[in-house]
Amino acid sequence: EGSYVEKTFYVSDQALMDATAPLYNRAWFDYNCRPAVAIGSLTANDAYNPWMNPGFVTFQVTALDDQLSGTWKSFYSVVTMANSIINACKTKASGDCTETGIKRAIAEARLMRGVAYYYMIHLWGPVILFEDNQSIVDNPLRPLNKEEDVFKFIINDLTYASENLPDTWVKGRATSWAAKGLLGKVYLARSGWNGGT
Repeated sequence: EGSYVEKTFYVSDQALMDATAPLYNRAWFDYNCRPAVAIGSLTANDAYNPWMNPGFVTFQVTALDDQLSGTWKSFYSVVTMANSIINACKTKASGDCTETGIKRAIAEARLMRGVAYYYMIHLWGPVILFEDNQSIVDNPLRPLNKEEDVFKFIINDLTYASENLPDTWVKGRATSWAAKGLLGKVYLARSGWNGGT
């Protein structure tokens, strides 16, 4: 009593916006908290601190590093949260939800999922792609997807987002222009990936 229930939550466009709101903040916390500085600034020599995250300064990071595992966790939190929203929009949206509202919520989720995979491919190359959270729970041991497949997945997500997000700015929300900018960045990254053209 007094709590939201998934079955009856997705009943208005406002509820859809409320569902996507954590994709702009909480989902990224384990990356933005500290790893973003270690992975971004320390390895790029924008900052130097031999006592904080020395493995990143000296390029001797191992898979056991807390910052790296926190980053992996954060990115897959974004992916699973986005997948959950996409699934709910397709299967549970009812009541006063409009087609535009549903498409926009899915577009926001696909934008964030695409960005998470974009960061992951830069850090790890091949990663595990999935769109159904239950399938990964049922079968967690998955082979890594090839880099070209990860790029295709990202491009599909960002293309959908660019076509279904609004062109005009809404405070705190991504627009189609953000998706188009990210899509351009992905195309540029892919063009030179591992000697590509």
